[in-house]
Amino acid sequence: MQQPECGNSAGLLSGKATEGHRDWTRFDEFLHRERERERERERARARVLATASFEARWPHRRTPGP
Repeated sequence: MQQPECGNSAGLLSGKATEGHRDWTRFDEFLHRERERERERERARARVLATASFEARWPHRRTPGP
């Protein structure tokens, strides 16, 4: 009598492992995009703080607007 398939080997035979891999790839891409957005937000925040600090020290030298 054969033992029933268990664990990941059953998934490999049915193609489920490939679907799971695709899900993780999408999740990795999502995390990468989120990290990029967070870095951009940090850069923007740093720019605002640097501009405010510069204008506070030298109020007669205003930086041009956008």
